[in-house]
Amino acid sequence: MLGTYDSSGRSGLETKGQERGDESLGQATREELERSLAEANRRIRELEGQAPLRSLLDSMPLMTGVVELRPDDSDILHVYDSPATERFFGIAPGSTAGKTASALGVAPEVIAHWVSHYRQSEREGRLVRFEYPHPRDDGEVWLATVVAPIGPTESGTMRFSYVTEDVTERRQAVRALRESELFVRRVLDNLFAFVGVMDLDGTLLEANRAPLEAAGISAQDVLGKKFWDCFWWSYSPEVQEQLREAYLRARQGEVVRYDVPVRIANEALLWIDFQLAPLRDSYGRITHLIPSAMDLTARRAAEEALRESEVQANAAAEAAEGERRLLSAILDALPVGVIIADADGRIVRDNAANRELWGVPPDTTNLEEYGEWVGYFHGTGQRIKPHEWGLARALLHGETVRGELIQNERFATGERRFFINNAAPVRDASGKIVAAVVAEQDVTERLELERSLGETEERFRALADNIDQLAWMADGNGWIFWYNRRWFEYTGTTPQDMEGWGWQSVHDPATLPQVVERWQVSLATGEPFDMEFPLKGADGRFRPFLTRVRPIKDEGGKVVRWFGTNTDVTEQKEIEAELERRVAERTARLVEINAQLETFTYHVSHDLRGPLRAIVGTSRMLQEDLGEGLPSDAKVLLNRQADAANKMSLLIDDLLRLSRLSRGEIDRSEVDLTQLAREMAAEALSQHPETMVSVEVDDGLSAQADPRLLRLALLNLIENAVKYSPAGGTVRVGQGDSGAYFVSDEGIGIAPEHLERVFEPFERLHGDKEFAGTGIGLANVRQVIERHGGRVWAESRAGGGSTFWFTLC
Repeated sequence: MLGTYDSSGRSGLETKGQERGDESLGQATREELERSLAEANRRIRELEGQAPLRSLLDSMPLMTGVVELRPDDSDILHVYDSPATERFFGIAPGSTAGKTASALGVAPEVIAHWVSHYRQSEREGRLVRFEYPHPRDDGEVWLATVVAPIGPTESGTMRFSYVTEDVTERRQAVRALRESELFVRRVLDNLFAFVGVMDLDGTLLEANRAPLEAAGISAQDVLGKKFWDCFWWSYSPEVQEQLREAYLRARQGEVVRYDVPVRIANEALLWIDFQLAPLRDSYGRITHLIPSAMDLTARRAAEEALRESEVQANAAAEAAEGERRLLSAILDALPVGVIIADADGRIVRDNAANRELWGVPPDTTNLEEYGEWVGYFHGTGQRIKPHEWGLARALLHGETVRGELIQNERFATGERRFFINNAAPVRDASGKIVAAVVAEQDVTERLELERSLGETEERFRALADNIDQLAWMADGNGWIFWYNRRWFEYTGTTPQDMEGWGWQSVHDPATLPQVVERWQVSLATGEPFDMEFPLKGADGRFRPFLTRVRPIKDEGGKVVRWFGTNTDVTEQKEIEAELERRVAERTARLVEINAQLETFTYHVSHDLRGPLRAIVGTSRMLQEDLGEGLPSDAKVLLNRQADAANKMSLLIDDLLRLSRLSRGEIDRSEVDLTQLAREMAAEALSQHPETMVSVEVDDGLSAQADPRLLRLALLNLIENAVKYSPAGGTVRVGQGDSGAYFVSDEGIGIAPEHLERVFEPFERLHGDKEFAGTGIGLANVRQVIERHGGRVWAESRAGGGSTFWFTLC
C-alpha cells in the first residue's frame, strides 16, 4: 500500500497495461513473489498471535506487510509493515501500525485501486500480482506486488498480506535487450541477401525483408511455420524433402550448403546459393539454426556466358566465387557486429552494429595494430595481445573461434562491456586463407540477469529450508550438492557426510540396490524418479518416505539439474493398513455369507424337488392304474399337472445355475471356440430335431475364457437361436471385425424396445404354446459374460432375425 505515493502525496497509479508490466520480465518476478507470499501467509497463519511472528517477518528481505479492509471498502488499516518496507520508503519504524491509509495521506483513488486488487484475490481465492511505477525524489522506480487473502479477524474484517519488490533494473535490462534486437532487425531488413532464424524444431522465427518482398508475401505468411512449408519451397515436394534433410544435418552441428531454385512473386523461380548453419551459445550448445542465401542470378549468367568465351567466364566465375565465399562467412556470424579483415590483417569492413558496440574504431592496417583494440580475457583478466584476438588467430592459424567470452573497452568512453566473440577464416578454392571475419555480441545484460538468477536461487534455498519435506538438488550427473535444513534435522547428518553419493548411508541396505538401479535409469533417460522407500532418522529408526525427483532442463532439452523431495508417509501407511484390515474383515464376512447362501440354496432346491417328484409320480401312477377307465378330461388335467411339475423342475435348475454363476473364481485358459460351438450346436439340435435348422460355425475361433462357463453361455445362445429359427433356417457363429463374437439367426426377431429386457430373469416375449422355456437362459448368458469382464448385447428388428454379440475381456 505504501508503494503508491511519495512524501508529497503524488499518486503512482497507472493504466491497466502499465500495471501488467512486461510479460517476459514478469514471469520470473511473479514466481519469486508468489513463493515468498505463500511462505509468508503460511507463517502468519501458523504463528498468529505468537511472539516469533514479528521477528520472522522483520527478517524477510522483501517488502512485506499485513493490512485489513474496512467492511465498506472505504479505507485500509495498516496492521504491520516490515522494516524492508520502511527503509525503502524512508518511513520511521513502526509509524504506520494501526493507522489507516487515508490518515497516512493516501489519495482516495489510490485506496480504491488497492482495495480492488485485495478484493480480487479474496474473490478468486488466489494470489494477484501487478506492477506499477512509483515516483521518488531520485527518479521513478517500478515495483511489483503480490497480494493474497489471510482470513477474517474476530471482528469479521478481512485481513490480507502483500509482498513488494523493486524491479526497475530488470525492466531496464529487458528494454535494452529489445532495443538491441530491433537494431539487429533493421540491419537484417536492409541486407540484399536472405537471412533468417529457425527454432530447433524447424519453425521459422525471423526473416529479413528482402526475401519477403521478392516473393510478394508478408512476415505473417511464413513466421511460425515449418521452414520447408513456407511459400518459397512449397512448389516442389522434392525441394521440401531436400530442405528437411538439410535441417536434420544442421541440427547435428553440420553447416549444409547447396544451390536450389526458390519460388518468388508471379510463380517465378530464382536460383540461390542456400546455406543452413547451427547457431551456438556461449557454452557451445546449438540454440537455433540460421538459414541464409544469395541470389545466384549473376553467377548463373556468368556460367551461361562460358559457352561464348571460356577465358571471360573463368575470370567472372573466380570473382563470383570469391565474393560468394566472403559474403557467406559474414552471414555465418549474423545477426551481430561484424568485422572483416584481409589476409594481411587490414580491417576492410565493419558493420553499423559493430560501431554501435565499439564506437568509431581507428584505421587498422595490420595485425600489430590490433593492440589499439583493448580487451581482457574473462576469468584471468589479462589484456588480449594483438595475435591473441580471435580475428588474428583465424588469419594466422585458420582457427574457428566460437563462444569466446571477453571484456572490451569502448573507444573514446572506455566503458567496459562483455562480448561473445565468434571468428572464422575465409579460404579460396585452393584452401588458402584470404580473409577472416569476426562476429561479436554484447552479453553484459545477460550476465547481469544470470547473476540475478543466482540470487533468486539463494532465496529459493532459504524458502526450501522451511518446508516440511526433505529436499535436495543434484547436478545433471546425479551428484547431490545441496540439502535443505529439514534433511539434516531428520537424518542427523552433516553436509560433509552427505556430499555426492553420501545419501546412501541413510538408506535401508535391503532396498538400497533397487533405489540405486532406478536412480541410474532416470539419470540415463532424463525421466522423473518416483519411488517409496525407508530412510533412517537421527534416532536410528527407519520411516517410509515417498520420493519424487524432477529434471530441470535447458533450452536444448539437456538435464542440467535434478530437484528432489522426500515426504514422510508413515501416517498414510498406518491409515492404509487399517483400511486393508477392514477390507479383509468384510471379505471374510462375504465369504461366510456366500457359504450360507450355498447351503440355503441346496436345501431349498432339495425341499422343492421332493413335492415335484411326488406330483409327477402320482400323475403317472393314476394314468397307469386307471388306464382306459380314466375320463379324457382327467387325463388332460394329469398331463398338464405333470408338465407343470417338470417345467418347475427345469426352472429350479436354471435358478440354481444362475445363482452359482455369481460365485467361484474364473479359471481362464485358451479355448477352441470353434470346436466348443460345434459341440453346443449338436446338443441344441438334438433337443429341437423338429426345426430342421442348420448351424454354421466359422473356423479358427478362439478365446481366453473359463471353458465351463463359456460352454453354458454358448449352449444358451445357440439353443435360443435354433428355437426361434424357422424350419430350414441357418444359425451362424462367428467373430466380427471389432473382435466381438456373435450368434445370429433368421428367426422372428425382437422389437427394438425389448432388446434390453430379454437379458432380465423371467422376461419372456412369447408364451409356452409358441416357444417353450423358463426365461432364465439369456440371464445366465449375461452373468457369464459380465463375470469375464465382457459385454453382451442384441441387435434385431421384428421379423428380421436377431444377432447376439458378446466380448470377453
